[in-house]
Order: sequence, then structure tokens, then C-alpha cells
Amino acid sequence: MDLIAWTRRPEWHDAMADSLARHVAPAGAEADLEVEDLRGILDDADQGAIWGAAFGDLPASNLPDGHDLAGNRLRRRSREEPRRVLNR
Repeated sequence: MDLIAWTRRPEWHDAMADSLARHVAPAGAEADLEVEDLRGILDDADQGAIWGAAFGDLPASNLPDGHDLAGNRLRRRSREEPRRVLNR
């Protein structure tokens, strides 16, 4: 399941931005920086780590309408996911 691609859907853009802000806003405030300022300061690896932490929280987060990322993805695309058979 490609949840990363699913976060690029318009209905999840704000939720991902909010999750990202929750992860960097405290450190930014402590350094008197806005979230946008950190993009110019942090290298790609650091930005990726922060993005990964924010993404990790997103599947368990709900939109105001009660939808969640993983459930939304499964409801809409589960029929297209390949079936996997476990060999024992």
C-alpha cells in the first residue's frame, strides 16, 4: 500500500502540513524561526527525518470529518491491491 503517495491527495495535504508543523514548530519557536525557515537551514537528510516522523503520525491522525489516512486508502483502493498468498 503506497500511503506516501496517498498523502499527496488534496484532502490529505493540510493534515500532512499540520503533522509536519507539530514536529518542527516547538524547535522553530525556541530558535525564533518559522517552519518555512527551517527548509533553508536543514540539509536533505534532516528534512527527510522530520518528514518521516510527521508521516509516521499521519496514519493514526483523523481529519475533522473523522476519516483516517490508512482507512481512507483501504476503502478506496483495496480492490486494486495485489492479493498476497502466504506459503508456509
